[in-house]
Amino acid sequence: MYNIEEFSKKIKSVRIAYHLSLAEMTNLLAMKSRGPLYAWEEGKALPNLESLLGLNQYFGITLDWLVDISSRAYDAASVGKCEKVLFEQLCKNCKASEILAMKKQTGILQILQSISDARYLDLNQLDIDECGYYYFDYEPREKWYLLSARANIVFLLRIVPIEDLGWAICYLDNDEKKRGVLKKTQQYLSKFGYDLNDDYKGPGKKAMERAINLVRLLRPEKRDPNDFGIIPKKPIYDVEKTYQGYMDSDIKKQRKKLDALHKELERINKEIAELTQESIDE
Repeated sequence: MYNIEEFSKKIKSVRIAYHLSLAEMTNLLAMKSRGPLYAWEEGKALPNLESLLGLNQYFGITLDWLVDISSRAYDAASVGKCEKVLFEQLCKNCKASEILAMKKQTGILQILQSISDARYLDLNQLDIDECGYYYFDYEPREKWYLLSARANIVFLLRIVPIEDLGWAICYLDNDEKKRGVLKKTQQYLSKFGYDLNDDYKGPGKKAMERAINLVRLLRPEKRDPNDFGIIPKKPIYDVEKTYQGYMDSDIKKQRKKLDALHKELERINKEIAELTQESIDE
């Protein structure tokens, strides 16, 4: 049985953490209107199983957390599942040899390898099945990225166009200066089998933020060259922190109500004492 009040807070936490409008999240989940999502957030309705699975696929969150069975938003199974679905889409049913040759615009996989310095993905280290297809399980990813950061990456890879990703890479490598970035983007993407449309002018404000965040999430943390320890990447869109903020806000509201009740009881007791004293004096 769902805890509808907690579910409403959690679904809203997901949307707010990822800076999504109701309309954007409605489109992501392939819903016909914003009505059902609004009803979920207001605690007036609950989603069906298909919608819950959609939330897991896009955001990597566990169903147990959504329905308030678990206190953790992510586990290895939930994140691994949404990564598996994503990689299946990115490889476009190509075999390993075709992906290495960047056929059918699968160069995105080599871009991921390049950006992350092979921490997130290394095509040369992946196992290949008997039919020639990659297994995308990759142990270093588990060490270099927290589950929440991996969930962030999956979400962004689903919504950030390859043009914007290439632009963000070149923009950051250009000391965050826009001058000359379009030309560099065209040159960069061409190495991975992509052509930049002539009418592409760069991402808008929100799209640019998302593309830059994707690059920053994928790139390993900078560290002291003498320190050989692993610093796992943390999330930019922190769902659990956002949800905790709602919980803390609820606690503050409850404390405020209790303080008000306490003051009211003090006032009533004071009035009773005064009336009692008046009665004694008479």
